Amino acid sequence: MKEKLATYLVLAFLWLFAGLANVNGQLPTPTPRPPIPPQINAVPLYILRTEPEIPVANQTMRVYFSATNNPALNKLRKGIVQGKIRSGAVTVTSDEKRIENFQSGSKVEGFLTVEVPANSIGGTIEIYYYEITGTIYDPIRQRYLESKKKITTAMMDFSAFLDADKDGINDRIERDLLEKFRPYYKFSNDKGDENYRPTDVWWYATKSELLTAKDENKDAYLPIETLKINPNAVLTANTSQFGKSDLTKSDLTKMTSPTSYYLNPKENIAGESESNPGRQGNSWNQVKAEKNTGFYGHVVPVKLTNPYKFNFDHILSGSDDGETYYKIEYWQFFGYNDTKAGLDIGDHEGDWTSVQLIYDPKNNNIKSVFHFAHGLSFRYDITPQNNARQVVFTDKDGEIKEYRGLNYDYNSSSLELSYLNLGTVPPRIEKNYQQIEKAQNRLVRFFKNPQTGEFTHPIVYIENGSHEFFPSEHWSYYGSPNHNGKSKHNYLTATPPNLGEVENPLQETRAANIILKFNGYWGTYGKYNDPPPGPTLHKNWTYPADSSLCWKIGWSLGY
Repeated sequence: MKEKLATYLVLAFLWLFAGLANVNGQLPTPTPRPPIPPQINAVPLYILRTEPEIPVANQTMRVYFSATNNPALNKLRKGIVQGKIRSGAVTVTSDEKRIENFQSGSKVEGFLTVEVPANSIGGTIEIYYYEITGTIYDPIRQRYLESKKKITTAMMDFSAFLDADKDGINDRIERDLLEKFRPYYKFSNDKGDENYRPTDVWWYATKSELLTAKDENKDAYLPIETLKINPNAVLTANTSQFGKSDLTKSDLTKMTSPTSYYLNPKENIAGESESNPGRQGNSWNQVKAEKNTGFYGHVVPVKLTNPYKFNFDHILSGSDDGETYYKIEYWQFFGYNDTKAGLDIGDHEGDWTSVQLIYDPKNNNIKSVFHFAHGLSFRYDITPQNNARQVVFTDKDGEIKEYRGLNYDYNSSSLELSYLNLGTVPPRIEKNYQQIEKAQNRLVRFFKNPQTGEFTHPIVYIENGSHEFFPSEHWSYYGSPNHNGKSKHNYLTATPPNLGEVENPLQETRAANIILKFNGYWGTYGKYNDPPPGPTLHKNWTYPADSSLCWKIGWSLGY
């Protein structure tokens, strides 16, 4: 009886369920709810532009905005627009703009003013529309205050247009250019591979002491123990020398000429596995892993009436005419220059080398390339004529494009850039200016980027030991080592940190301040050749047109 009752109940349930089904045998569709309307933006708010276009640290900036009272809501409003710059842990608030009697459908434009934080390297600009909703009584202040509610936000990436070094170029653009055109290094072999490796500047300073004369036996003005802790201490040297009453300062912003301070890399340092670590440089393992050891960048705007006529002897000024181009500079530091000559003649500690380009931002292409070797500049202007002959070939490193200019011939290796003059006492090496002229607009090579497929990386053939930068393995300089590019240590450099400008260093590397501002010499020992000053005391470092220092620098220091 119980089993039959259970069967009847199941059948009754199925009959009821079937009766609720529609004619197609499907469950009935629920009555649809009205769609939820999309959220309406009550006050669309936009950042229109900034003034200046590229914000400058520690200066006031205007942020222009527009706000519209959405007519779909048909509401009279009253509100405030205010903004902030957020950069790292720093937040700076702007002034505020009130919008009274904000009619439905009307549009309001205006600007906020805000102070750009110092040393900003990223962050956002944010602006807000606050609706004034009424008043509330503040018992502490014993007065009525407006109550408000944030209803709209507009935001822009601050780092996208930051100009922390104040040279007029977006810092992000500078970094993109330094990445895109970074050189390809071909080290050379001369009876052995390269012994003196690329050298990180900060690391080099921690292996050194600071002297006040070119004498390795002189007592240190700043001992290695001081520089191990803080290499920036080299900028605080301030001594009275030679009986003069004026003070010699080691900071270029205070003394705009080379001074008699010498960084002296120590020969024996506790805990180091090899002697003279500063001279030897960082290990090849580190160099090949990082690919930008001791490698630094600088980008500066230049105005030119002819993009192929950049002149290293010209000091930029605000009265220059022409279109704006960008000069891209790559600087490489080595701890020692070995000329491979008998009796170590010409050897010296410290070695700064460079390859540079002129870039056209309007057409996004390179106009000129400069290599520097033995105090000479090898120029290649990529004019339509010099661009006409191109050859692509492959070597063990990858694909290479060679531009063959108006001065090219198929016996390029025949150029002798200098000779031994036996008519002087003692005999001396003289430059062969006729041959040097033939080296201009002769050839230049670019390495193909394996990711982008573009030939954007100028190739640098690095002289063995003395590290001079050549555009190819061709040409000879009397008595100098090979620059044949046949070392096993070849690599596409990684993006270098951007140094910024002397008055406004960037902080992409902790060595930026001492590279830009140290006005002494990067070494002490030199056999008939002095150690070099830093990049900013060479004429192939270009100062921006509004620099207060560029007119005071000694430009006779050469390349």
